[in-house]
Amino acid sequence: MAAMNGCGKKRSDYLLATNNYLSRGKMEYVLGGLSFTSKVQIKAHAQNILRTRPEGQPLGSEDFSFVYELLLMHPDAQSKIGVGVHYIKPEKHLPYSKNCGFTICRVNGTFEDFSYKACLQYKATSDRLAVTSAFRVAVVDQVQSVKMRLIAINQDAQGNVWSETEGRSLPVSEIHLDHYPVPFSHILQGFLRYIGKDLTDIETFTPDGILNYIKDSNLSRLWQEWHYREAQYRIISAELNTRLGAHKTT
Repeated sequence: MAAMNGCGKKRSDYLLATNNYLSRGKMEYVLGGLSFTSKVQIKAHAQNILRTRPEGQPLGSEDFSFVYELLLMHPDAQSKIGVGVHYIKPEKHLPYSKNCGFTICRVNGTFEDFSYKACLQYKATSDRLAVTSAFRVAVVDQVQSVKMRLIAINQDAQGNVWSETEGRSLPVSEIHLDHYPVPFSHILQGFLRYIGKDLTDIETFTPDGILNYIKDSNLSRLWQEWHYREAQYRIISAELNTRLGAHKTT
């Protein structure tokens, strides 16, 4: 078990290996558990969703998580989200439009469209991404602890762990823990709504010059407690993880 919990590694190395926030020292953007090395890659992924998903149908959980965290980067994110997001769907915003855009359905039944390009052009985008990554870093030990506990409980005589999602046993080295059925972005949305704040209200700091942390220790602790209560997981393989999206972290 020592090899699985990162024994012998420095904490910074362990965090990086667990969360994929960096790649060979290069900062990555993390949205919906997917990592990207540039805004160009984020744009391409958003375009692929609009091009390939059924028009007018709510996005699946993995796509929703990515698009919702992209929405958080919008300059008018608070007004776009309003009372809360029920689902997001691709649809044409104008009768003569050839291409789909993203439409939000709020929990009160009202609708609002938004431009993913505005999310990427907004000058505070990097700050919002940094804050989102700080929320992920705050619970990385929590997620890893759950992973180790699930392995210890479910490991069979051959050292493998059963995945209900895939209907087969997985070697420990192939296991990924995924937020499911409630994606990480939903949990974060609920927490921000509970404390009455937006991502731009949260202060972060980077003591090692690499990872972002929540500056307010009380807020960080409150978030950890919230995540502990709300988070549910599923065990998936590296193969499924790749199909859902490269470098899905949690």
